Amino acid sequence: MASAGDYTNVDNATKAVNAGDLNNAVLDVVDKGLTFTANSGTAHKATLGTSISIKGAEDNSAFSTESDQGKNIYTQVENRWHHSYWIGK
Repeated sequence: MASAGDYTNVDNATKAVNAGDLNNAVLDVVDKGLTFTANSGTAHKATLGTSISIKGAEDNSAFSTESDQGKNIYTQVENRWHHSYWIGK
């Protein structure tokens, strides 16, 4: 079966797709991923399915604003469905 063409072109919406077309469309979305930026440094692109870590200082293990007067980022993973993030002032 021939390719249905560019899947982003609405004129191709009624054409049959083959496995290659479907694979290319999925890879296009996965490879776009998410781009993370901060106040400084280079942006980081993470493809879908990869893990990233968002961490505060290593010595900030207490999940409160008292250890550094709330000037840091606190992160906590309680379980796979609940993540907590605090941003200091």
